[in-house]
Amino acid sequence: LEIKKNLAYISRNKNCAILGSSHIAQIRSDMISASFKKLCPTLINLGNAGSSIEDVFIFSEILMNKSFPPKTIIIEITPWILNYGRSSRWYSNKDIFYKMKSRLTNGDNDLIDNKKNYASKFALLKNLFNKDYFISSINLLYEKLKKNFLKESYNFQSNVSFNNEGSVIFSEKYHEENKYDKFKDYSINTYKIIDNNWTQDLAIDEFNKFIKILKKKFNVVLLMTPYHPDVFTIKNQPILTAIKIVEKKTYAIANKNDLRVIGSFYPHLNNCKKNEFWDSGHAKIACLKKLKIQNN
Repeated sequence: LEIKKNLAYISRNKNCAILGSSHIAQIRSDMISASFKKLCPTLINLGNAGSSIEDVFIFSEILMNKSFPPKTIIIEITPWILNYGRSSRWYSNKDIFYKMKSRLTNGDNDLIDNKKNYASKFALLKNLFNKDYFISSINLLYEKLKKNFLKESYNFQSNVSFNNEGSVIFSEKYHEENKYDKFKDYSINTYKIIDNNWTQDLAIDEFNKFIKILKKKFNVVLLMTPYHPDVFTIKNQPILTAIKIVEKKTYAIANKNDLRVIGSFYPHLNNCKKNEFWDSGHAKIACLKKLKIQNN
């Protein structure tokens, strides 16, 4: 988080900033669709593993206060993001978070009450992070990668690096070692999904207020990345309910706020194949470069 936060502070004159989870961490300006490229000739990728709505608020607050901010903010919508409390990591940057919250609450009393509620709620948070979740390894590599972070030439001693946009780059060796295996189970995904707790009305209400604030300074676009086709073969798993509900709500938010949408949770709408995924939830660049601006 700190590396991406520093990138948000130091970047200048970029067309786009992409905010979201590890699902979007590989997106870079030289590997995106024509419609995406037209919108974002240059970009910074501020994707972080397990990003929450709180993290999106934090990065947006940083970008709003920049002297040379990006023209467009692209916000990834994940199946869990329309909820508060799916991560406690944001609390290390709580002062920045509360600055954005103060823009939404219209009053010090509201903000004080919110701070009390958040402090007690997050002290009791259960860690929802799945230790087997693929991209968590990236966080473990951050310290090792700091020396390489803003370089165009990549050091692949650990098979993972970043380019100067903040995008994750995997080595050819890593691609070979993690190529599609038809005998591997890509069908189950439970990450950050809580059955029957798909979205929160407060989170959606404040997200809409947040969008209206951003639109005063930025062009705002919403983005979804697809899940592996095999996920959709297990009909009773909660992730499918979350996907159905959240994609519908994403378009409702987009229509309400006159926003464009890139991509979808559904792989067939992006023409993404089974071999274009690392696991059940992370598309490879071969799939991500197909994401296009959708018609609402």
